[in-house]
Amino acid sequence: MKILMVTMGMDIGGVETHILELAGELTARGHSVTVASNGGVYVPQLEAAGIKHVTLPLNTKRLLAVKRAASGLAKLIRDENFDIVHSHARIPNFICSSLQKKLSFRFVTTTHGVYNTTFLLRIMSHWGQRCLAVSDDIRDYLIKYYGIPKSRITVTINGIDTKKFDKNNTSGTNEVAGAKDRRILYVSRIDNESAHVAFMLADAAEELIKLYPDAGITIVGGGTAFDELKVKCDKFNRRAGREFIHLTGPRTDIANFMASCDVFVGVSRSAMEAMASRLPTVLAGSQGYLGIFKEDKLSDALDTNFCCRGKEMPTSEILLRDIKNIFGSSEEQLSHLAEYGRTTIEKYYAVSRMADDCLDVYSQVMRDPKPFKGSSDVLISGYYGFGNMGDDSILETITENLTAANPDIRLAALTHSPKKAKKRFGIKCISRVNPFSILKEMYSSRLLISGGGSLFQDSTSGKSLRYYTTIVNLARLMKMKTYIYANGIGVINSERNKRTVAKTVNKADMISVRDMGSFNTLESIGVAPDKIHISADPAFLMKPYSTEETRDKCKNIGIPYSKPFFAVSLRSFKGLQKNEYSEDTLLKEVCAACAKASVKYSMTPVFVTMQPNVDSEILHRAADLLHEKYSVESKMISPDSGHELLSILRGGGMNKAEFVLSMRLHTLIYACSAAVPVIGLSLDPKIDDFINLLEKPHLCSVKDLKNEDLCTVIDDIMEHREENSVRLSYEAEKLKEKAREDIDAAIGMLRS
Repeated sequence: MKILMVTMGMDIGGVETHILELAGELTARGHSVTVASNGGVYVPQLEAAGIKHVTLPLNTKRLLAVKRAASGLAKLIRDENFDIVHSHARIPNFICSSLQKKLSFRFVTTTHGVYNTTFLLRIMSHWGQRCLAVSDDIRDYLIKYYGIPKSRITVTINGIDTKKFDKNNTSGTNEVAGAKDRRILYVSRIDNESAHVAFMLADAAEELIKLYPDAGITIVGGGTAFDELKVKCDKFNRRAGREFIHLTGPRTDIANFMASCDVFVGVSRSAMEAMASRLPTVLAGSQGYLGIFKEDKLSDALDTNFCCRGKEMPTSEILLRDIKNIFGSSEEQLSHLAEYGRTTIEKYYAVSRMADDCLDVYSQVMRDPKPFKGSSDVLISGYYGFGNMGDDSILETITENLTAANPDIRLAALTHSPKKAKKRFGIKCISRVNPFSILKEMYSSRLLISGGGSLFQDSTSGKSLRYYTTIVNLARLMKMKTYIYANGIGVINSERNKRTVAKTVNKADMISVRDMGSFNTLESIGVAPDKIHISADPAFLMKPYSTEETRDKCKNIGIPYSKPFFAVSLRSFKGLQKNEYSEDTLLKEVCAACAKASVKYSMTPVFVTMQPNVDSEILHRAADLLHEKYSVESKMISPDSGHELLSILRGGGMNKAEFVLSMRLHTLIYACSAAVPVIGLSLDPKIDDFINLLEKPHLCSVKDLKNEDLCTVIDDIMEHREENSVRLSYEAEKLKEKAREDIDAAIGMLRS
């Protein structure tokens, strides 16, 4: 794979070291890496590792420099034809994003910190087709301030080369202040906004020299505040009569300094390098303070990527106290601190994992549709962008699998809120209610996929049915091929609507439906049965996250793995024309059954919102009822994608859900894909149609539901849990194969 990494510069700093280690590891694995930056002290190390460096003025916002950088990058990208462009800072992000619109390359970013956020900066900041974040709080920042979908962000690490940073393997240097066992080290960029701790150490020197006359402080780094710090330190050294504080300026041989010192003070990557080097470490920086790193600090350190963001601010007195505690520790205590720090880095921050994360994101982007300008090959129509996870998953899986089959395919979709949808799905998105944009796209597109979901039905609204039939008829008028793709048909109540659907569907070039009930509905209204292919819902092609990523997501979302759990997905009756059923009665019976199952099998009920604006109210009522009447605690989750829900249900190598009880079709589909036994609550015919696809269906009618009957079904499932799981796994594979046939058919239509 040919990779271009773009950053501001390659001088001393955590971002720069991250790039150095990552580029080196990727190169060692056989990939071709080029780094573009303004240059710096790490460039010789890059070149020594066989990594090409291109110098461009990427470190400034000055207009002429930005133009020169953009021109140089454009030429480099055209000449080298990189598979991936990977940017690591906001100025390079902005330049690369602008070029991507012209050159259509695949674009990834890594975000290393949180930045000031203003309206203008929000507009100017770009984060690529997919984004890596070096900590959970940075991921949350990107979601909160820039609206990036969680599914398009991968949390990675600042990987450390544990061979390079190890006292036992490194010769060290004599260029440090202080006598053996009393040498304090600080490494960071010495800038006005980040050098607070360096100045605090200088302030603490007065007391330190009284307590430990043979001690010394070495400060490695350079920057905008270096001269001011040097004046302060030189003044103190003259009073002390020796160089108690030694300033080295920017250096690249950091491992040698780590090997020669006894205590480290600092944060972020430098702190992790010190821990890998077996140095007792005081975590203190410009964004917060945690103190001496030991077992009780692990959780907070991991949560902030060792930056201490949001913690109390350090003072000279606090730093002095921690240094005294370390100097006063026994050999056994010091050895424990050193080895615990080293073990932590080996477990959580090996550079190999950082490279694995990047390669995984690169693979995802390579499967994404390639960015393009102009018209699409395929225009996809459906109920997309409204926050319904099931329908959004349909678009996501169609997109992923069409792109996997043909990486150069150009896809566009009719969606609600196109700007948000483009971020969510990574393809060209057009307003579903803008007739001019729709006709413009159809003019030169080749295939319309009217895809997934229950588009042709009037039980919720006759308007939606007329909308989708109009889109299909417009596509035919514009000489496009039309594919009625894995649809769920019905209920269609109006005779006029039945005629409209029959006329529209009969003229389609290809028709597939996701179940036998839909086949029967189309046949009953006059669609030729020999034109209809029985397929499966596209969501069966949804892929779960990796085991490690699933574990992280389960931890973040709060899934209770201390004991088994089962998932419940309910929805409001509103709009479903089932007013003869009582929501209150349903909740009473479902909650009674959930309470009994929870107590009998020691399971936690987990409520899943598939469409928060529709599901949240009824699920919160259920959770309150469980707590107040039955003293059963439940968990409420709102997965951000089908990938996440599927991964949670299948467990990722940990406890999977014991069963799923649902009124939502796609919750049942994800459960089936995860080989988790399902109980359908029959309110909508599509639930019945899906459950009846399964060899041994578990289906309970919402009408006249009794908790005793539901408990009987749950007992049957729990008694035959493994048998049910194996059977569902087999059923899911058959349905996945059917769903793949639709992808093959769409590609075939394009080729013909």
